[in-house]
Amino acid sequence: MFKYILSVLILFIGLNSINAQNIEPQNGVDRSDHTLYAITNVTVYKSADEKIENAVILFQDGIITKVSKLSLIPKQAVKINMDGFTIYPSFIDPYSSLGVKKRASANKGRYPQIGSFKKGPYYWNEAIHPEVNAINLVDEKLLKSKKELISQGFGTINTHQSDGILRGTSFLMTLGNQNLKESILKSAVANHYSFSKGASKQTYPSSQMGAIALIRQFYYDLQWYKSLSQKDFDNLSFNAVIKHFDLPHIFATNNKLEILRVLKIAQEFKMQFLIKGSGDEYQRIEEIKDLNPQLIIPVNFPKPFDLTDPFISRYVTLSSLKQWEMAPYNPYILSKNGMQFAFTASNLKSKKDFLKNIKSAVK
Repeated sequence: MFKYILSVLILFIGLNSINAQNIEPQNGVDRSDHTLYAITNVTVYKSADEKIENAVILFQDGIITKVSKLSLIPKQAVKINMDGFTIYPSFIDPYSSLGVKKRASANKGRYPQIGSFKKGPYYWNEAIHPEVNAINLVDEKLLKSKKELISQGFGTINTHQSDGILRGTSFLMTLGNQNLKESILKSAVANHYSFSKGASKQTYPSSQMGAIALIRQFYYDLQWYKSLSQKDFDNLSFNAVIKHFDLPHIFATNNKLEILRVLKIAQEFKMQFLIKGSGDEYQRIEEIKDLNPQLIIPVNFPKPFDLTDPFISRYVTLSSLKQWEMAPYNPYILSKNGMQFAFTASNLKSKKDFLKNIKSAVK
């Protein structure tokens, strides 16, 4: 995943020339303006630790073709002097559900539900649906809120349907003004997991212990399915996992203890998970550090408590106060312990708090 993200950054910073190719008829006259532009005297960050002063950026037809220092500028280029400005690649959110329809249960009031209501050769539990491809669930109306992410510096998101235990695959898309067809960079990027059964109304699992048991049962069933020399039945859930198994695996957790449980599952089945944390990893930093997972960290720091009413303040626990105090230190503590992590705007009630909270963590 992280290697792929790096390649996307390289794509946007334009280290390679790219030739656009239309594969469908144009409605009307094709655009004839192919002006080459040169942005000069600008500071460019190619990566977090590589900076070019007095750089030249060449771009044409909306594509950056070259970034270099003191480059020879083609005579036909239109020069734009941006002395004093700084340009850097946009942020990439590796964990999002923006633009993807929410899942609804087929159970319309009938309860308790023992078996699955899904028709077809799928796994027997509705919380396990690895065959779901988020790319098929895009709703452009749900993408309207992308402006908040753009305002925070995001240009690309890895988005999925955030429902269930095995959730299926995510896709990578840009947040620009292109149409949906042009904004999709990769239709299948990662497999997604959690301990929450989501919209499923089946009675099982009813606890996190049950969710862990169900994940383990699924992977042991998968091993059996793969071992069959001759199959007299088909299963779309198993086939989807087999097809996409080489993609990265992203597991969403709700607290620091769940991270340790995920890593036990990873050890049992010899898998590697990228773990989307909850912001309290510092509380178990020694145990987590020893297992050295790659993390995706939210920055939804707690708001200050209103303690003006003594009757209400009695119910504010010391642990809650400590979490309010320490949450902004979480990225620092992870970094100090040599752990690899990326930030996500996930879990924020308002995406506009992203940069503010990052600055708070840096401070």
